[in-house]
Amino acid sequence: RLVRRQHHRPLHSWEFKAARDPRPCRDMQGLLGAPARGAGRPFALVTRQWWLAEAPCRTFRAAASAGDAGSATGNAGSAADAARGGDGGFGQRGQRRPGGVPESGLGELLRAGGLRKPEEFFEAFRKHQDLATASELAQLLEDIWPAAVAAVAARAAKEEAAESSGGGGSSSSSSSSISSSAAVTRARKSLFNAKGFMQVMKDVVWKLDRFGPKELPRLLIALHAMMWHDRELFKLAQTQVIRHLPTLPLEQLPRVVVSYVEVQCGSRALFDEFSRRCLQASGRFDPAALVDLASAFSRGPHKPKAFLVEIGPSIFESLPSLSSADLARVAEAYARWPRDVPPELVSGLAALLCEEDGKLAKQMAPGQLVAVMRALLLWRSRSRGEQRSGERPGESAAATARLFELAVGPLLSGREELTPSQSATAFWAYAKLSAVPEDLFRQLYLDVVEGAQHLEEPALAACLLVSARAATGQLQSMSPRPPAPEGTDENGEAEVVDGGGGGGGGSGRLSVGPALCD
Repeated sequence: RLVRRQHHRPLHSWEFKAARDPRPCRDMQGLLGAPARGAGRPFALVTRQWWLAEAPCRTFRAAASAGDAGSATGNAGSAADAARGGDGGFGQRGQRRPGGVPESGLGELLRAGGLRKPEEFFEAFRKHQDLATASELAQLLEDIWPAAVAAVAARAAKEEAAESSGGGGSSSSSSSSISSSAAVTRARKSLFNAKGFMQVMKDVVWKLDRFGPKELPRLLIALHAMMWHDRELFKLAQTQVIRHLPTLPLEQLPRVVVSYVEVQCGSRALFDEFSRRCLQASGRFDPAALVDLASAFSRGPHKPKAFLVEIGPSIFESLPSLSSADLARVAEAYARWPRDVPPELVSGLAALLCEEDGKLAKQMAPGQLVAVMRALLLWRSRSRGEQRSGERPGESAAATARLFELAVGPLLSGREELTPSQSATAFWAYAKLSAVPEDLFRQLYLDVVEGAQHLEEPALAACLLVSARAATGQLQSMSPRPPAPEGTDENGEAEVVDGGGGGGGGSGRLSVGPALCD
């Protein structure tokens, strides 16, 4: 039975005969003190298999030489190891190692915090590689990534200081950019190409089935944090994730889901279990975790719409406690599936952003604000709930129009932070209103013209249609302007008159030239 559990296969014929052989086993009698008659034969077979799969030779000999004394102290050692966060003296597939072998000295070195550079981590791993437990490997990967980023940032700052002292010039902006974005790229390149890191990953793959419900989430989260997107490794781990899913810590479950979504890996059975477990515990997640789950499942490969619909009431109840960034993430998640968004979520999000004169909306970054505006427009036009309710000029529509008015100032002041795609989205979104803010619309048009070469074809086509509407007089300006002299059409500019159905302003003139068409 132990061999069948260990290797997931039935016994061979010679193994079955050896296990039932009543002849005495003299080698086991001297090694483990087993009885001289048939009881020692199955244990001899299991120990020979264990020799290759569970621990190195010296580990087994050290455990065997301890004898009954080692087994008597095994419970205390395993309890102390579990209190330190280890695997409790358990080895492959949750089986106890011989004599309750405690964790190696690698965990003590990591907890002491004396390791600063990746080379120091690799050296400590090489010394304790044979006895390293699953919890120690997970802690090693958790600690080595911040150390690698810090080492690259310190090296870059030292080189920059040397250049500034030699050349006489210094710039603080370049050092900040290195420590934030370029340091991550350099750290990944230097860490992933290191020979010691590959040895660590080989040991992780070799001992993958020893990771329990506490160590396995830490491993996957650490690999995702350093962007080690190894699909084969995640595929190997998904069987254990399904097995340990009922006992996984709830605070780590959203990050495990995000890891599998980012890697674009995972079977339908895995995501079905993720969905079932997350929906069962939806009342115990904090609001930020609910946003993480909605954002991850909206990009997931299996049943994203069903999960978003079922978790919608929980997210609606947690809307008042979400930050402005989390509200933008909720809008982006449900904008990927606009037909299935709950109607109460649409009205609740729009009304919340308009409270206190748009306090939350003004706290958003310009890109996040554009994402929310796009989501509201998609929901109004495509949501099944909106179409069934028939509330075209209802509360959600009024709140949407109010939010667009409140967003004019933040978008004008933060226009430089928008990417070409975001500028095109804002240009398209404001054209959906009955009255267009003239100054912002003109500035967005100039930004779209400047970044037209970087736009994708759908975004460019939408901007061309909006420009055509403005050129043919179908857009109305919010703020009236004095009439322009006649003859402006000859210079390629269009005079736009009221298109009807407006509100909040009289007739205006929008100058849209042929630059975008060119």
